Amino acid sequence: MCRDDDQEILTKLASGDTLALVALYDKYWNSLFKYVERILFDDDEVADILQDTFISIWENRADAPKIKSLKSYLIVVARNRAFKRLKDILKSEEVLAEYSSQFEYGGYVISGLVDSKELEKVVNQEIDKLPPRMKEVFLLSRKDNLSYKEIAEKLEISTETVKKQISLSLRYLKTHLPPEYYQSVFILILFDYTKNM
Repeated sequence: MCRDDDQEILTKLASGDTLALVALYDKYWNSLFKYVERILFDDDEVADILQDTFISIWENRADAPKIKSLKSYLIVVARNRAFKRLKDILKSEEVLAEYSSQFEYGGYVISGLVDSKELEKVVNQEIDKLPPRMKEVFLLSRKDNLSYKEIAEKLEISTETVKKQISLSLRYLKTHLPPEYYQSVFILILFDYTKNM
């Protein structure tokens, strides 16, 4: 359910009030920026995604009254656009050239941001600290390169359970690895997302 002020913004948007778009921009820009910058590292890319998001809201303003939660709606739109942009970036020739000195970890190609042997050693040490079931699911994904569906069938659990276990594993790694490994872990997260779309 939309808050009263959000509902007022949506109503005014639907009527074509440009000031409502400004109010929407002012209210949610900063929080959306912080969210999207966890997906895209480049501030200019983040700004472009947010601009596209607000433009999309304006272009589809006739549907504004149908939105139940404005904040959630904005997050979903921005997130989907951000991941689409990431996929485009990874497919670009520039990125392929940049990744010419890559190494593989668990079936995934990881940028040579850090030493491959060092990364594998540190990551494996942290993986060993995961709870047994979480570790099993994570290794089936990373080492055996199985999809969520394949892991779910193998372990006789739901795909949602697999997704949650992988998500928790990656969150654990991100919070327990040194900062210099963050981008490498991020690439793992991205490939996890694109493989299971």
